[in-house]
Amino acid sequence: LIFISVSVPAVLFGQERDVTPPFAGAPGGWGSFARGGAVYQFDSDLDEGGSYDATRFTIQIGSGYSWDPQTHVSFSLGYSYDGYEFAGTAGFGSLNPWEDVHTISFGVPVRLEVNDHWTAFVIPSIRSTGESGAHFDKTVTGGMLGGFSYRFSDRLTIGPGIGVFSQLEESTTLI
Repeated sequence: LIFISVSVPAVLFGQERDVTPPFAGAPGGWGSFARGGAVYQFDSDLDEGGSYDATRFTIQIGSGYSWDPQTHVSFSLGYSYDGYEFAGTAGFGSLNPWEDVHTISFGVPVRLEVNDHWTAFVIPSIRSTGESGAHFDKTVTGGMLGGFSYRFSDRLTIGPGIGVFSQLEESTTLI
């Protein structure tokens, strides 16, 4: 398995700020970001026969506004590619169930500082995931994550969250 990841701040409105959570940029301004990564999974045997390998990469760009270090809203647009190569004459590998899967996503993460210790967050998102040639209306899913966290110190923040997401051809999932 080979993994490569890159995250860089971008320039927007003449100011350079990394607005990836947590916002590292100065409060009271806009910032933008771009990040991406790639993974190659070498040939792997399948229990029922056959084998497969996978190539994956993702890129995400976005922009956001920060009122203070703990309160911000951002907009992100992403694209992911998952390419599969199945091989074998028996089992799952012989079925060649899918090849190229494309995902386009849009999210609006919001983080609100309640006080010095409590922060709330909500992340609505929508995405389209499907093989090459799939009908767009059959590939759309959406959902939302939400929760809160408690900051015990500069090095420890924890809190629960809940997510509700639609799925392709299945019922809604609660996480």
